[in-house]
Amino acid sequence: MVVFNILSLLVVITAAFAYINTRFVKLPNTIGLMLISFFSSILIGIGKFYFPEVLEPLIHTIVELDFSVIVLN
Repeated sequence: MVVFNILSLLVVITAAFAYINTRFVKLPNTIGLMLISFFSSILIGIGKFYFPEVLEPLIHTIVELDFSVIVLN
């Protein structure tokens, strides 16, 4: 994936999490987004044991990313 695709996917996921926080969780934005991201990370971690063939490409892509280049540059 190119950096533009990764950044656009990150913006879409953040917008979806912000909508879920505003609509259902109703916490302050920073805390709500952090908690939703935390729980989704836990679900992905647990899901790799039950559905390894589905989540393996996602986990492989995440491991290959250099976040310092993507976020800071």
